[in-house]
Amino acid sequence: MAANGSRFILGHLRMTDYARLEDGQEAVIVLNPAEPNARAEASKGLKAIYAKAGRHCVISTQSILVEEEPGVWKQSHFLKVKPVPLNHVEK
Repeated sequence: MAANGSRFILGHLRMTDYARLEDGQEAVIVLNPAEPNARAEASKGLKAIYAKAGRHCVISTQSILVEEEPGVWKQSHFLKVKPVPLNHVEK
């Protein structure tokens, strides 16, 4: 397991750290290209963390290339996580 508590996310923050974002803030999370289910699992985990905190978030995704090792590129994704009010309706 990665140092951040999730093998799906690259970086040093724990999943619970993302639930501490304040309204108006947004986090960009780079997913682990070695994990084929990273996008689905990280999204599910983030939504669960927000629900446990009594909050909601909107998650969007974008495809990117990540240098897995020098000169070797692999497709991955990043997630943008943004807290929203409880009464938020996605358009």
